Amino acid sequence: MGKLKEAMIKDNETDNYLTMHRIMKTKWVEWEKKHIHHDDIGHTIIRAKNGFEDGFIEGFCFRFTGEEE
Repeated sequence: MGKLKEAMIKDNETDNYLTMHRIMKTKWVEWEKKHIHHDDIGHTIIRAKNGFEDGFIEGFCFRFTGEEE
């Protein structure tokens, strides 16, 4: 997330970064309902969320800038 965040803030486009964060939060809730179960432990949920965020940010970065992070 470093390059994308730095580029957006440097270009004074923090609205785009906040939009990405808002969309990611909404998509996480949807994804969590489908894939995280009541018997999953905290460590599993943290790993799943980190993986989801990494994948989401990579996809968003590629779509937004045309470059891979």
